[in-house]
Amino acid sequence: MNIYPISGMTCMTCVNDIYNALSPRLGKDQVQVSLMPPVLGLLGKEPPSLADLNAWIPSKFTIHPPLGENSGDSSAQSFEREEEKSTSFWPLILIALFLLTFTVVLPALKWEKDGMELMGYFMGGFFVVFSFFKFLNLAGFVRSFKMYDPMALSIPGWAWIYPFVELGLGITYLFDLFPAETSSLSWLPHALTLLVMGTGLVGVIQSVMNKKKIICACLGTVFNLPMTKVTIIEDSIMVVMAAVMLWF
Repeated sequence: MNIYPISGMTCMTCVNDIYNALSPRLGKDQVQVSLMPPVLGLLGKEPPSLADLNAWIPSKFTIHPPLGENSGDSSAQSFEREEEKSTSFWPLILIALFLLTFTVVLPALKWEKDGMELMGYFMGGFFVVFSFFKFLNLAGFVRSFKMYDPMALSIPGWAWIYPFVELGLGITYLFDLFPAETSSLSWLPHALTLLVMGTGLVGVIQSVMNKKKIICACLGTVFNLPMTKVTIIEDSIMVVMAAVMLWF
């Protein structure tokens, strides 16, 4: 991937402006734009000239010479270090801490809850919170998600539907809409979670193993979270929980 620093970017609207200007010319799957840090990533061995890139985008932005992965110069190495520093997993950790607190405290107030119900609370909170961030910039999420998720790549429109499915699963788990004691469809949310998260896990593992520099779409485009082993652990936990609830 060729990485170009960009000046003039201040918000996600800027990200969308640059993406919408370049993607029709270069291909939707060939362009990545990030706000933190403000960079343009282009896939492909023969990127356009710098003059062409700047001619295609709005004049308030400026694309600077690329920091090549193989250039070995000090500026590229410095940029990589700054990019690593700017990427923080704190939002993901904070959300997990809030979910764990919610999972433990709420049932404690009701005195009687077993392990299955605790997992249901956690999964419900997980889906609702993560769908919220996706809805903040649905178009941006779709672009990122389609870069690695197998179902998003093979099923037209799935990336747009996914946040709604995630929200629906969250509500289902939080309110126990299919109780095992009375509903013949109690297995349905667990099976759907297993399918959705399991398929996503496959795409994440492939991306990490291939060392692709892709932004994780789990929190939409609000945070610049890279696709790493942390994402594998996150998806794996949900797959295991869904499998346990489906089996028992």
